[in-house]
Amino acid sequence: MKKPSTDDRQKRRAEAEALLARAPPAERQHLSPADILHELQVHQIELELQNEELRVARDTLQASRDHFADQYDLAPVGYLTLGDSGLLTSANRTSGTLLGAEPAKLLGRPFEDFVDGVDGDRWHLFFLDLVERRGESSCALRLRRGDGTVFHGHLVCRPNAAIERGEPGSGVRIALLDVTDRVEAEQALHDSVALFRGMFEDHAAAKLIIDPGTGAIVDANQAAANFYGWSRERLQQMRIQEINTLSPTEVAREMELARSLKRVYFEFRHRRADGSVRDVEVFSSRIDAKGGGLLHSIVHDITDKKRAEAAVRTSEALLLAIANSSPDSIFAKDLDGRWTFANAAALGVSGKPQDEVLGRTDSEVMNDEARVRELRNNDQAVLQSGTSRTFEEHVEAPDGIRVFLSTKAPLRDAEGSIVGIVGVAKDVTDTRKMQQVVATTARLAAMGTLVAGVAHEINNPLAGVLSADGFALEEVQELRDRLRSGQPLDPVGAVRDLDEVVEALQDVQVAGKRIAQIVRDLTLLGRAGVGSTRLCLRDVVEQARKWLPSSLPVIHVEVEVRDAPDVTGSAGQLAQVLLNLMTNAIRAIPEGVKGVIRIDVGKGDGGTGRIDVTDNGVGMSPELMTRIFDPFFTTRSTGQGMGLGLAICHAIVTAHGGTITVTSAVGKGSTFRVELPGASA
Repeated sequence: MKKPSTDDRQKRRAEAEALLARAPPAERQHLSPADILHELQVHQIELELQNEELRVARDTLQASRDHFADQYDLAPVGYLTLGDSGLLTSANRTSGTLLGAEPAKLLGRPFEDFVDGVDGDRWHLFFLDLVERRGESSCALRLRRGDGTVFHGHLVCRPNAAIERGEPGSGVRIALLDVTDRVEAEQALHDSVALFRGMFEDHAAAKLIIDPGTGAIVDANQAAANFYGWSRERLQQMRIQEINTLSPTEVAREMELARSLKRVYFEFRHRRADGSVRDVEVFSSRIDAKGGGLLHSIVHDITDKKRAEAAVRTSEALLLAIANSSPDSIFAKDLDGRWTFANAAALGVSGKPQDEVLGRTDSEVMNDEARVRELRNNDQAVLQSGTSRTFEEHVEAPDGIRVFLSTKAPLRDAEGSIVGIVGVAKDVTDTRKMQQVVATTARLAAMGTLVAGVAHEINNPLAGVLSADGFALEEVQELRDRLRSGQPLDPVGAVRDLDEVVEALQDVQVAGKRIAQIVRDLTLLGRAGVGSTRLCLRDVVEQARKWLPSSLPVIHVEVEVRDAPDVTGSAGQLAQVLLNLMTNAIRAIPEGVKGVIRIDVGKGDGGTGRIDVTDNGVGMSPELMTRIFDPFFTTRSTGQGMGLGLAICHAIVTAHGGTITVTSAVGKGSTFRVELPGASA
């Protein structure tokens, strides 16, 4: 306790003397100096005790004031005080943290500086109303910190006591809370509710909320009401058992599967308000709501889909029945060569059941690797070309190698992309054998015609041979007899006779060569084998050009080769065909005309190899073209041709599995076209 100074003691003494002077005389007369001194000492002690009590009270008050100052400054709530003009007059540390500035730097600034622009007018009106009404009030504002970030603040405001009493005061006290998390949570909840409304209430699919314990329809969206024909209110009073055509026991069992998440997809038949029954698919999931588990079911009408699927199944069954009734093999493979379809005929060829064919490749179905390679190469040719092609294929079957005429085409999906191949194969094994028999029979039948022609062709040179040979023989015999008999010889006459003999023998030689040529031509005409060599048509053409006799008139030959596939056969026989065609073309060009022969080699129909031989000769009438390939038919003068050249061409081309045709017009030249099957890749 601070000791009083001399001035203080003098001042108090003067005050005491003044009080004593004003005391009643009676009181002063009865006190002795000693009593007065004692009394003064007692009062002094009392004053000292009072002073100690005051000191303790002051210290307690200061401690309490410090304690409450700490609570104020460190409170989790921001405490602010505004003056009458809205300026900050005090702020605790939390306020500084919330507003992003030191508390001391907040003082003297308008609170509206921290209010986000969108809420500025609302704060101004609120502050005026708060002062006018003089009562506690609260509001929510978007506040901006010193660094520019915005948070949601909740303000509880109360005017000072002086304002509440109607007296001029020092402004408003504010408690400030950051409620950003709460506002965002409320917004998230609002968004969640809106999302649920969009996903359930406004969804285009029919939706039901069902209690799996009772089957009660807890809720239904408008789409469900539209589909079933009952109002939403009516549906919320119904049980799913009134809609599902299954028995109540079956419905309960299905709901339990959905509730336990053992199944989420169902197909039912649901009854509508008008009594009609529709096929539906239901996707059901469990949701936790209202203190228990409910089922959220999405319902799709699949009646039309079911009918379409039934129609597709009927169509597929019909197509399968048609395919299985076909005697030809019908099949399909994917891009990896695996069988995806095989009709009964195709399975019969493989000799294996369907489960041992589908999903497997040719090498897994057949053992003959050479035949498998042939099939695979043909499949790849179709996939690479993107067009249908026809092949003669040899396939291993239980009864041996069978020959098939296979037409294969790319298999495309709905977008047009190639996803495999599809093919139809006709068994032509017996047909090929029959063709060989027919060809042999035809050749034998043609022998009658040939014999007559041969007899006619050979008779003339043979008669010359016999006549000349007889004359030469007689002359030689006569000369021999003269020599034996020793008769004198006339040298001139003998030489003349020998000249006649030589001339006769020369005639015999010419006639013999003619007969030999006829025999060689007949040999080509009747030859069955064609060879199996892979041939380039360009090489065949060049070989034939080299064989052209030099005795033929000089002509201009143009050759053009474009995308010509290789063929299989005999190079010599095919060159003979081209040689005969070029020879005929040269002889068809009249004298005085510049002869031009054009040979065009390329790709024919169905991937065949094509050769066109065109001349600018005299041409032919339609009547002549019908007989042009008949043996011994010729338009040249007697002795200038036997009429076997085109017949031999026809025989050779046919034996190679090809065709030979002619187009012509009188005075406009002719074009002979030869088409031969392309060689397998």
